[in-house]
Amino acid sequence: EAFEFLRNLDRRRSLLIEIGNFLVERVHQFLCGEVDLTPVMIEEAAPTLGVPVSTILYALRGKYVQTPRGIFPLSRFFTRRKKHVKSW
Repeated sequence: EAFEFLRNLDRRRSLLIEIGNFLVERVHQFLCGEVDLTPVMIEEAAPTLGVPVSTILYALRGKYVQTPRGIFPLSRFFTRRKKHVKSW
């Protein structure tokens, strides 16, 4: 049980590092103060990271990141795809 607990912690840490690397590639101009933030669609991140959207959402919950532009919740860097709503 202890081994499984430690393995799960390591997986979570690894996923957060992968999410951070993904974001640095996508929003580096924002981080450098060159442009306003354009959030990344979380549906784009999921296949790139090889995990379901729900796993990313869970990993982001309650996590913050310190950047040169301030401290932000990690979730601020992502947006969800808007569902198409049919109008009759």
